[in-house]
Amino acid sequence: MTEVTLLNKKFAFQKESPSYLIKIILIGILSFGSAVSFGWLLKSFFYSQDFGVLIWILVFAGVFLVFFVLQTIFVLDSGKSVLFIFIESIALSIVFLSNSYYIIPIVLITFFILWWARHSGKVILENTLKIDFWHISRVVLPKAIMAVVLVVSIFSPIYLKSKNSNFPFHPAFFDNIISSSKWLIQKFFPEINPDSSIDQIARKIAESQISQSPEANILPRAYKEQIIKQSSSALYEQIFSFFDIAIDPKLKPSQILYEGLKSRFVQFSNSTKNLIFILIGTLIFISIETFSIPIRIAVSIIGFLIFKFLIIVGFAKVSIEERPKEVIIME
Repeated sequence: MTEVTLLNKKFAFQKESPSYLIKIILIGILSFGSAVSFGWLLKSFFYSQDFGVLIWILVFAGVFLVFFVLQTIFVLDSGKSVLFIFIESIALSIVFLSNSYYIIPIVLITFFILWWARHSGKVILENTLKIDFWHISRVVLPKAIMAVVLVVSIFSPIYLKSKNSNFPFHPAFFDNIISSSKWLIQKFFPEINPDSSIDQIARKIAESQISQSPEANILPRAYKEQIIKQSSSALYEQIFSFFDIAIDPKLKPSQILYEGLKSRFVQFSNSTKNLIFILIGTLIFISIETFSIPIRIAVSIIGFLIFKFLIIVGFAKVSIEERPKEVIIME
């Protein structure tokens, strides 16, 4: 280890060794691989709109964030760290490969934010006596998450705009939304089954409303059935009039939602569509950033456990400098 005195402060620089290079390359590969997987799955989700893919997107985003924090701590050389960050920025931006007009600025923006995150972490490492993983993660993760979320929120309107002439959402997208909200719908509206057709739902609602009337019990069955049919017919006519198109009442709510929004969307001007796309991207950014605290906590805990494990198994060791100060040594 070489010590350099600067302004009466001692900074330790680890001499590079083959094992050190292998270790940081391993961290870089894991970080790069998770970033590529995240980008590829993100693009896959937008084209397939399969909500099952979202879980894997979240997993690989988390893995990338974990190893990015570890990379901030373990990669001692600034030049190599910058190289890793640049490669990771390209990996995260892989979703834009088919949009060459956007990829360069997106890579540069992502690179700057990740470099900012790494620099902030290094400042803490160089100016504190102990290696405080939690402090480092609190500083690094918000910026790293911002970079990941920015990729998602910028790609969303760009993808949607590429489908400008058509409705950019698949029927499966609405199926997934309705299915995932089924428990919530039935909690407040027990008579509504999202898997039923809209005329069946309308009939259920009409029956529920009529059964609450004391007079309904004394009505003849045929007359009662006629009232139910009239009420249910009026109810789904109101639904159809909202979209201003004729829709088959045998369709499920998710299918009607798809057909109705599609008919509305194609009537919009291009400027209105672009505004909608930008709004969607903005909402995605705000929504994810708003709920990023649980992500930061989970990533910090996992990262801390991996960090401690690596120290225990000898991947790196903590040494005390003469000033004294904890530093990372990788031999």
